[in-house]
Amino acid sequence: MHRDSRIPVTHGNGAIGLTGGYVSYEVAIELTGDSGGVDALQNIPGGELGARFAVGSSEIAGWNFVLPAGSSQDIPLEFATLRIARGGVPAKRVNPESFSVSIRDDDISCFPLEIANVGTAPLFFEITEEYLNGDHLMSEDTDRVKVLAMTDIMTPSLDEVFEFLGYDVTMTNGPVVFLDALSSGDYDIFVINYSMPITMDEFWAAVSDFVANGGSVVLSNPALDEVSDFGVWDGLGITVLDELAAPSPVSWTAPTHPIFNNPYGIPFVSEPINGVAMSVDEDGALGLAYYDHFSAPNNVAMALTADEKVVINSFIFNQERYKELLINQILYVSPRKDVPWLSVAHTNGVVPVGGTRVNSVCFDPRGLEVGMHYRAFLKLITNDPEEPVMYIPVEMVSHPEVLHTAEFMLPEHRRVVRGEEFELPITVNDMTGWNVNSVNMTLKLEGSGIMFEGIRWNRASGAPAAGWEVPNIEEHSTGTFKFSNFGTRSLEGEGILAYVRLVASRSARIGEIAHLYIEPVPRVNAEAEVDNFELGETYINIGARESTWLLSLVASEDGNKDTVTVGIHPEAPTNMTPTSIAFLPRVSGHLISMLSHWMLLIPD
Repeated sequence: MHRDSRIPVTHGNGAIGLTGGYVSYEVAIELTGDSGGVDALQNIPGGELGARFAVGSSEIAGWNFVLPAGSSQDIPLEFATLRIARGGVPAKRVNPESFSVSIRDDDISCFPLEIANVGTAPLFFEITEEYLNGDHLMSEDTDRVKVLAMTDIMTPSLDEVFEFLGYDVTMTNGPVVFLDALSSGDYDIFVINYSMPITMDEFWAAVSDFVANGGSVVLSNPALDEVSDFGVWDGLGITVLDELAAPSPVSWTAPTHPIFNNPYGIPFVSEPINGVAMSVDEDGALGLAYYDHFSAPNNVAMALTADEKVVINSFIFNQERYKELLINQILYVSPRKDVPWLSVAHTNGVVPVGGTRVNSVCFDPRGLEVGMHYRAFLKLITNDPEEPVMYIPVEMVSHPEVLHTAEFMLPEHRRVVRGEEFELPITVNDMTGWNVNSVNMTLKLEGSGIMFEGIRWNRASGAPAAGWEVPNIEEHSTGTFKFSNFGTRSLEGEGILAYVRLVASRSARIGEIAHLYIEPVPRVNAEAEVDNFELGETYINIGARESTWLLSLVASEDGNKDTVTVGIHPEAPTNMTPTSIAFLPRVSGHLISMLSHWMLLIPD
């Protein structure tokens, strides 16, 4: 028995059987009512009780048991099934494989992440939040990153950069203030985006000491040639050369490097810029970018040290579009692994064979810049041998609360016949950008003769809710049909959301009218930008089937002619009886007398 030592298991009983090709052992584990034991049980990783009968070889079949997620673990007696099998392999299926959400800026919004086990052995998982889709020498420190920044540039705004990152920043505007701040605090990163020469010895000595003690630095300065003989470069594997003879565009030496791709994709610097040429030691730093108009190896524009903790840019970030590259560089050397605006409800757990674990991925835009796109990754680690590490891209943009009217409409009228099965479409207006990704709706029927059969979701490509799940039916009764559904993408475009399936009873009265309507008020997800609804309704008329005409009778008298059509009434029994003959027009008494005689001539 694998358990927390605080869990007071009194005994376990069971019996062996054979089910589905597995040897099964159904076991009852009884716990005492001690509340501390229940707490301990719920604090086991994944919140589950586990038991394992160990074997000495992986080639020998062994027992494995996990109490299903969601069990009532505070009930003293619990039942579950142990299965024994040989050679089981876990395999995961994840839905969705990416997130892109647009949410209000004043609240936390959560979305489902499903992890299913389609293999033959239990699937264990662990989830972390990361800015990078790879391992880059980042520590496990989850405290807020502390940054000491220095700039004399207004654009790009370093305040916006650190607002995006959620880092704790101390801003300075020159070397003296920078050193004063350094003496009164501890920092994880130096970020220096400075246009003027920095010739203060104490400044460079402080940078050198900071790097030697494991600190990270992102330095951008177009006047490094004036301090090319300072000792700070010796320890970085970089040689600072001369100022460029003329401005030059900048290209990436390694365009696939994360600094140019995570979280933003960064294009080359196509316009000529001023800067200083650098070179890198053969076994030292990595040259990430170069000046196009100058020859290698003395044309390096951006260098990354061998320990991946220091980035040197020999030019200045002085345009708004450089903000994304600066964010990428800071993230790459950051000591932080998690993302402050992103979280998951369960960071680890186990999924039994054939089971699905639904996790909640939560986005918190509060205090962040409205309208900015925030990007990161969920790192999913499992024991799936085919893909033990999976990165799930996430993107969040927040916006002020702007509310709209959502329209859920039905056709106004529909004529049906007794016994007919039919569908009515529910159409929606264009809700693109309103962040509607779940719907909970109740349909009501008044009048007899019509019954609910079900709901068919329009999941076709291009439909407003393409890719949504199969609806969950919450109530299906004579006059009420309640359902809910959700998707990983929000409603986009107008069109048919779903089809309501109905049937007209064979015993319904001809002429009966049923009233179908959407009960106020449908529910959508809390973060949707909807505060008003326009709801449709339809009236369904039950009519007769078309007659099958047998013959037309024409009677004439004194130049006047009268005609009657004789047919089989569609709602009558199949055998010919007097009640099965329909006289549709109003005819003269003479014609009726003639028709009464001719009826005798109609065959059975």
